[in-house]
Amino acid sequence: MNTIAIRASDELSCQIEARERELNDRNTHLCAWLEDPILTVTEIVESDDNEVCFVLNHEYGLGYGEHQGKWAFLVSWLRDAIDEDPNIMFLRDAPHNVRLRALGKIPEIIELLDEESGFEAANV
Repeated sequence: MNTIAIRASDELSCQIEARERELNDRNTHLCAWLEDPILTVTEIVESDDNEVCFVLNHEYGLGYGEHQGKWAFLVSWLRDAIDEDPNIMFLRDAPHNVRLRALGKIPEIIELLDEESGFEAANV
């Protein structure tokens, strides 16, 4: 990765961590997930003998909740033809393209949490 890409990735992580701190300072301990995926990546998979091909979609969801004892923004990751339950990772550990897509959706998560808790934006 070149220096510019590393700086951009670091800045993205800083923005995410700042929004997490804002929510954690509220100490609401509520979970919220967006209904629709924030990103779907399509992969064409071939069998070892190249006779069979199928399409595999990787769907990434965005939420906020507790994972491994920490409250943070989370990403669910599901391969539609393989996984029964989504994999969960911290947003800050997600691939760059997922973090970039998620950044614009964070206000929607905060709005969901505010609705659930009765918190008003004027109180921030």
